Amino acid sequence: MIHRNKIMQAGLRGAACLAVLLLSFLPAIGASAHSLDMYAQTQAIQITADGLQVDWKITPGPLLATTDWEQADQNQDGQVSPQEAQAWLAPFLSQWVISLDGKTFPNVQLQNIHWPASPDVFQSGEDPIEVHLVVHWPESLTGQHSVEIHNANQEAISMNWYSLTATGGISFTDPEQSNGRLDVNVNYGRAGEIGPSGGTVSLTTWDSGRPNLGGMTGALANMAGSLANSGNAQLPATTLSGPTAALARLVR
Repeated sequence: MIHRNKIMQAGLRGAACLAVLLLSFLPAIGASAHSLDMYAQTQAIQITADGLQVDWKITPGPLLATTDWEQADQNQDGQVSPQEAQAWLAPFLSQWVISLDGKTFPNVQLQNIHWPASPDVFQSGEDPIEVHLVVHWPESLTGQHSVEIHNANQEAISMNWYSLTATGGISFTDPEQSNGRLDVNVNYGRAGEIGPSGGTVSLTTWDSGRPNLGGMTGALANMAGSLANSGNAQLPATTLSGPTAALARLVR
C-alpha cells in the first residue's frame, strides 16, 4: 500500500508539472503574463492612397523582457534612452518585408518608438514596446494590387495579430494570414468592384482576432494547483470543452 501511494503521488506530481508546462505555452489576454519565452506582436495597419501606416506593439514574455531590457540598456544605467531603444530595434526593422505586386519595398521608415517606463511594467506586459512605421508607395495607385506584409521578427517564437483599416474609398478582399505574414488584395477604387479572383472587394476593416484562452488558462492553473498541493486531489469538476477538455484529459 505504501509503495502504491508513492507511485500515485509521483504520478500526480508529474501531472502537475505537465499542467504547469502546458500553461507556459498559453498566451494570456490583456495585461496578464504571456508565455515565458514568446513574443506577442500586434500590428494595426491603415491602408492609404500613399502607402501603409503601421502601429506595432511588441510584448515579450517575462524571461525575454528581462533579456531585451539588458540588451537595450547598453550603458547599464537602468534606463533605456531613445537612442538605445532605436539601436535595439534596428535588427527588428530589417526583418519587416513589404511587397507590392511582388516587388519588395526596402524603405520601411521608423516614425517613432515608445520604450516601457521601467523593467517591472515591461516584464508584466502592462507597458509594451510601441513602434510607428510608415511605408510610402512610389506613386499614387489605382485599380487592383496585391500587398504582402511580413513581420519575420522572431517568428518561430511569436504570436502575431493583425488589424487592417482602409480609408479614402479604398477596400480589400479577405486577407490570408500565416503567423507573421499577411497577404491581401487591395482595390484603390470604389468599394464593391470585382477583385482579380472574381470575389467582391468590399472590406474596409478586418481583424485577425485573438484566441480566447483565458478560461483554459484558469482551468489548467486550478488543475496544477490542486494536483501539486494534495496527493488525493481530484481534477476540478468544472464543465470543460474543446481544447480545454483535451488538455484536461492529457493532465489526467
